[in-house]
Amino acid sequence: MVSRNQFINKISELGYSYKTETKRSQLFRKAGTTHYVWVPKSSQVEDGLVRNALRQAGCDDGEIDGFMKSCKA
Repeated sequence: MVSRNQFINKISELGYSYKTETKRSQLFRKAGTTHYVWVPKSSQVEDGLVRNALRQAGCDDGEIDGFMKSCKA
């Protein structure tokens, strides 16, 4: 599991910004595109969701693995 704040910081670095929210999640959208990421409001985010969102955002596997390792340290 990855800290929600760490995940939000990472997607913010990739150009995503907060747009709206629902009862259980928040929507972050990349400027100038229609690509978006839903982030659960829980304090921890599942590894699979983080990996999939970063892969769709254009990160390569090495960058994703490095981010995941830094979150676990």
